[in-house]
Amino acid sequence: MISIRQLEVGYKKGRHTAPIMRFPDISIGKGSFIAIAGPNGIGKSTLIKTLVQLIPPLEGEIHIKGKSISTYSRVELASLISYVSTEIIQATQVTVRDIVTFGRYPYTNWLGKITADDRKITDQAIELLELNHLADKFIDEISDGERQRAMIARAIAQQTDIIILDEPTAFLDLPHKHEIIHLLGKFSREYGKTILFTTHDLGIALREADKLWLLSENGFYEGAPEDLVLNGAISKVFNTPNVMFDSRKGEFLVKRVFRPYFHLIGKTSAVYWTRIALEKDGFTILDCENEHAPKILIDHHPSGYQWMIDSGDKRDTFASVSKLREFIRSNFSA
Repeated sequence: MISIRQLEVGYKKGRHTAPIMRFPDISIGKGSFIAIAGPNGIGKSTLIKTLVQLIPPLEGEIHIKGKSISTYSRVELASLISYVSTEIIQATQVTVRDIVTFGRYPYTNWLGKITADDRKITDQAIELLELNHLADKFIDEISDGERQRAMIARAIAQQTDIIILDEPTAFLDLPHKHEIIHLLGKFSREYGKTILFTTHDLGIALREADKLWLLSENGFYEGAPEDLVLNGAISKVFNTPNVMFDSRKGEFLVKRVFRPYFHLIGKTSAVYWTRIALEKDGFTILDCENEHAPKILIDHHPSGYQWMIDSGDKRDTFASVSKLREFIRSNFSA
């Protein structure tokens, strides 16, 4: 679907160029679902804008379906690639339905006449993004997150083989971030759509994307998210002196100076969240029992969870993580 050859992206300033990043030769197949991640300012949005012809490449070639992207007219390109940016829509007297319908204009005649089929496709995209209750509201009457969903619906209504999105979850709350990326991945796999999106939500990308492109000052990494975790590429790109990527949990952790102190005993999800709470205060949680480490027994009763600290000579019981943490802060030194 897409081929990149000796591509260098950046900006031209008069006679001078400001290169940002050079890429290896890459071929992207039909139905690929690719997340693009990297530190701020590394060139993610510049790459996206280059791929959709908003800015020209400094060097190299981009081919779509075997043809140079520069040989396509704007109308032809609009029937091949749909694009969603993070720019705020300034229009006021435009409804959500109008925004989604705009995706059909590459296929209308010179009068821009919308057919019954166009309206059906528009309605399907609105339903897919769960925008039915907002369809007739003006765009300035809804939230930024709802506008972003409308723009994604417009891209889906455009019915292109390629969809490229710049930070599609930028204005969404956490549940909708997960929901939208999962929906895009499902859409890619079920309909054979090639979808690329930039993101700062690396945790979501790791769990949903088929491939991950990592942009960094040290180079470009490409592969399955799981492979990039296991081969250390994510740590190379994102680790800082104070923050590290935990490959076991798939999340970033602030580096702390720990010393062994507690051993957690239990089989419920409360064990995980108790560990999180105690690590905030600088305590190491031992995976194996140690005679010098106090034990915290966690159990679940019909009335709720219960925490018991067994220090050998006495046992203290608590009904919440906050009470447990308060006791530990007062009686143990991290």
